[in-house]
Amino acid sequence: MAIAMKKKFDKYWGNVNKMNKLIYVASILDPHCKFILVELSLIDMHGKEKGSKLANEVKEFTYTLFDEYRNMYTSTSQSSQQGDSMPIDVDVDFDVDDDSAFGIEGGANYMKTLEKWQND
Repeated sequence: MAIAMKKKFDKYWGNVNKMNKLIYVASILDPHCKFILVELSLIDMHGKEKGSKLANEVKEFTYTLFDEYRNMYTSTSQSSQQGDSMPIDVDVDFDVDDDSAFGIEGGANYMKTLEKWQND
């Protein structure tokens, strides 16, 4: 039984590059986690270089998904109700490595902030 479980684990979770990125998007949308926890988890699990690369891929995927939804609902609302749609502005120049984007001074404070969130 353990061998069968290991095969399924390897099939769905074994290769990070093949994983469905929606699992990370779900974590980002969780009010307790946000993007910083996803980034910290990826860096912790896969190292600084690969984790940062994966975090950037997740960020780009999330923005792409958001743009698709925005375009889908913007075109629908414009065709049915002229002038009632509210424009949505997204900061596409968001840099994962920029600590100030998270409101945190310096990368060393990541863990302090994470511990504070976990204790709350």
